[in-house]
Amino acid sequence: MAGGDAPGGGEIRGADGLGDGGPPSSGLPDGPRGNDEVRERIVKILAWLPLGLLSAAIAEVVLARPDSRISLTIIVAACACTAALVWIGVAALRSWRRRRPADVAPTEAAGGSAHAGRPGRVLPGRRGGGDGRGTDAAAIRFYARRAEFHAADLVVPGSRRGAEEWFAAEADRMIELLSRGGARAAERRRLAVIAGAVESWLVRQRRTADLRRLADAMEEGCERAVRRRGGGLDGWSRRTARRAAGRPDAELRGLARITRAAALRLDGYGERAEEELGAISMTDSGSLSGRENNAWAVLRLREAEHGRVDGKLSAHQEDDALQEAESCLRDAVERLPASDLHAWIGVRINLGVLCLRLGEPQHARHHFTEAEWLARQLEDHSAEAHAVELGGVAEWRLGDRAYACRRWRAARDLFEGIGEDAGLARCLLHGGTALLVQPDLGAELSDEPGPWTETRAAALALEHIDRSIGLRHAEPAGSPGLLLAHRHRDQAERLLRAGRGPGSAAADATPV
Repeated sequence: MAGGDAPGGGEIRGADGLGDGGPPSSGLPDGPRGNDEVRERIVKILAWLPLGLLSAAIAEVVLARPDSRISLTIIVAACACTAALVWIGVAALRSWRRRRPADVAPTEAAGGSAHAGRPGRVLPGRRGGGDGRGTDAAAIRFYARRAEFHAADLVVPGSRRGAEEWFAAEADRMIELLSRGGARAAERRRLAVIAGAVESWLVRQRRTADLRRLADAMEEGCERAVRRRGGGLDGWSRRTARRAAGRPDAELRGLARITRAAALRLDGYGERAEEELGAISMTDSGSLSGRENNAWAVLRLREAEHGRVDGKLSAHQEDDALQEAESCLRDAVERLPASDLHAWIGVRINLGVLCLRLGEPQHARHHFTEAEWLARQLEDHSAEAHAVELGGVAEWRLGDRAYACRRWRAARDLFEGIGEDAGLARCLLHGGTALLVQPDLGAELSDEPGPWTETRAAALALEHIDRSIGLRHAEPAGSPGLLLAHRHRDQAERLLRAGRGPGSAAADATPV
């Protein structure tokens, strides 16, 4: 996105919260979320009961008659509540410390997939006969757990290659499982985890055709699940069964439309992406609604970006787009459950991008700092790099150009470590444009010693911009990033041919 005096023509890329890093959330939190709320209330009651009962026992011992047996009853009840609390705590600790499957151990993931490509391998779901429902359930459990861990490894430098190999070997099988659907609520939740994991890998690979195939498989699975649940019923009973299953199936269809909208957006079809998002039915799912609103906000921010770069959007239209993006992000903040931390990172980043667009770099820096801290807690290196990169843009707007360049260099190293070409290309363009504005920033962007003359800075800027263009092979020809990169490349070439330094062309290097 263009704007202000940000290097790289102000290419400020928001986070769509869809495969931008980190393990995926299922997007279907209603069942588990309701159970969590009930469990939380029970824990609160049990936590206060022992204290209240023990206080009553002490008061009874002091004030009641000597032969009273009430104190013994109260003490026993307090002990029972304490035992229940201990049991809940142990169960929670076991669930938090669940171990990875043996074939997703870090040592094996770093060296490659433990099972992918082995000859004669028998996959769950391939054994036995009949309609395959039991074996499909086993396969869904098998892949859901492994896909979740491998999706997290996609943003870990040491494990990335092994995770990518695993997804390359198993993605078709998981898409096939999604097309079959799940009859039970637990299976649908696991399928949503599988879909999110495959989606995160496909987005990183920019495989938009496979993203659309994934969305089609999710919708096909929903249709099959509905037909399977109503297959043995007639008339009113079948309609009742379908209505009872309608909400979770509608949520899965919503996830499929968000996935398809992301593919269309990556291909440059913003209007068709809007049509997909507009077709999503209303839902009570906070996670799904939050992702939908975040996706709308990304489209509106991209609309402002395109309009600023190609000059086809009036100032009034740009303000309308930013106001709509702000409204969508507010709705996302209200609807997202607190447990969906990865989605919160994306919303935080987009709030920071919006603040940059509105000319509030101080508030933007606050959002990026919060997103960076949260990403580090979750070990989400992709989101961390994104937050560091955009934090550099905020620092540039605030006037600390040297610190901004150091942040871009740190983000560049993070993106390079996890193999994320899109982020690396943006950081290279930021650095190249910064050199066109202020030549002595070369000391912050490279390890080369010596004075940084204007000609030397222009040559390094051209090198960075050329590399940025080379990494954008998957972007549409008219994307704002490519337009800005070619615009600044032409400027760097003119500066070198003219034999004059970039310092006198700072205004041209940072279009308003």
